[in-house]
Amino acid sequence: MEVKSDAKKYQSLSSSSINTAESDDRTPEEYLEAFDDSLNNRVDTEVAQLSDGLSEIIGLAEIAKKDNYKISKEAFQISCRSESMIRSANSLLGITHALKMINFLGDDQHRLDVSSARAGVLSEERRQAISELEAAMEQYMQSDSK
Repeated sequence: MEVKSDAKKYQSLSSSSINTAESDDRTPEEYLEAFDDSLNNRVDTEVAQLSDGLSEIIGLAEIAKKDNYKISKEAFQISCRSESMIRSANSLLGITHALKMINFLGDDQHRLDVSSARAGVLSEERRQAISELEAAMEQYMQSDSK
């Protein structure tokens, strides 16, 4: 059994892409936003390829009278499409692995700050919704008593 490693994938990163990241004039927030957008685009692309591949395979699996040439052609198309789907699934697996590592090795304090800020925003929205509801209930009760 051969053990495969991701080491070659990470070693194959070009130094030019690393240097451009170092010399980038963006703020960390802008950089993370761009990184988030690129990951979302990659995920959207891979999921679309999986979806298109599955729909094409389902279309090719139609049961009808076919000659041997058409059967062979469709078998080849299914094989090619399934290989493409496997590449997309592996790419998604790589993305999830990278995100797990980022989460595992990430800054816990930043994550806590973000979640507490979000909790504060949600708490404020909740207070506003409650006050709006109380005002609406009071207005309803006043209009109902007239």
